[in-house]
Amino acid sequence: MFLLKKIFKILFFILIIAIIIVIVNFRLYEKFNYKNITEIKQFFIDLKILPPVIIILLYIAFSLACLSTVQFAFISGYLYGPIWGSILAIVGMIIGMNSAFYGSRYLFRDSFQKRFGDNKIVKEIDGYAKKYKGKAVLILRTFSVFPYNLQNIAYGLSSINGFSHFWGSSIGIIPFTFFFVWTGSIIDTITPEEIKIIFLKFGIVSAMLTAIIITTFIIKTKIISKKREEGNEH
Repeated sequence: MFLLKKIFKILFFILIIAIIIVIVNFRLYEKFNYKNITEIKQFFIDLKILPPVIIILLYIAFSLACLSTVQFAFISGYLYGPIWGSILAIVGMIIGMNSAFYGSRYLFRDSFQKRFGDNKIVKEIDGYAKKYKGKAVLILRTFSVFPYNLQNIAYGLSSINGFSHFWGSSIGIIPFTFFFVWTGSIIDTITPEEIKIIFLKFGIVSAMLTAIIITTFIIKTKIISKKREEGNEH
């Protein structure tokens, strides 16, 4: 079993290196953006029935390589509109996130715990994961407290179970995914300057909501802890 896991680790690293080489060699991180949207659309049109499969494979590849996948939600909206684009983007995002989650969980969690399991911060994070489970994932995904691509790996290394990660992530990605798909679907009708304004407004609103939710959560946690302490004293 140990030897088999070691072989899978080596294969996993080879896969990641191959993905990164392809991405860097073909400069995919530069090509998949709104500035090249016309060329991207033609590229996928030429593929005919394959675009959804290619987009999902790109979600998986970029997720495994810990790279941003938001551009594929944008492209999905541009190619298929807000409804079908959202379905494709959400499916791709879920498959990509879970690929990275289970990859880090089954290949690296044991090694990570042996090396850093006694660390105070790691223990605290694991404690929150055990206590709040999918709710913690839902909040972090919804308000993107830290990048999605890093969250995938972090959850895999934590003690959170697969089901909690799945439902918390699946629901949590919906707001941002809808936004980027919708933006992609209207790209032909707005200017680059208007896109920047939309993103700026969305960023401000998201930051405000994140601050409110996190502050409320911290205050609520402290109130509950204080009540428990008072209860124990009595």
